[in-house]
Amino acid sequence: MAPALNSPTHGIEQAPHAEAPACARIAEGYPAALDGHEVADTGTPGVAVWGVKTAVLRCGPEPPARPAWGPG
Repeated sequence: MAPALNSPTHGIEQAPHAEAPACARIAEGYPAALDGHEVADTGTPGVAVWGVKTAVLRCGPEPPARPAWGPG
């Protein structure tokens, strides 16, 4: 079910690995406020929003692919 239009997570998708135990541990340390904006109760694993999308954190995205031209 998609978030309601007035939801702090409307338009923000959960990352592929958002329900990983590491994301749950990280979420425990989210600050209650950032620059005067309170963290919203998103109800979406791996997503934290402060203010009206003033700051958005998504835990659990796919890591970027290594560039073909770099070392490695």
